[in-house]
Amino acid sequence: MSDVFEQTARWLPGFVPKVVVDAGAFRGNFTRRCREKWDATVLAFEPSPRNYAKLKWIADDKTFLYPAALSAATGRLSVYEHPSEPSMDRLGPYRDDLPWADSMPLD
Repeated sequence: MSDVFEQTARWLPGFVPKVVVDAGAFRGNFTRRCREKWDATVLAFEPSPRNYAKLKWIADDKTFLYPAALSAATGRLSVYEHPSEPSMDRLGPYRDDLPWADSMPLD
């Protein structure tokens, strides 16, 4: 199976993006590869507070980190943090009755 970089080279020969949006940056692996492969400016969005905290290592003059989710709606979402597996964190409808969920504005 080919990765997004191989697919891009095959489908769009010669295409080198100047800006990449990483929506759900998690730990920064895709962001890092975009910087290495294309030297692109990356806008990395990660709504999970604990995952965002681990992205700090990747920040540089062409990598901009945002502790936010991207959405077409406004309002609030809850961030459900899995107790032992950060890749399982999820966003869902806002609820103030869940002690393990943090919330974030969508505006």
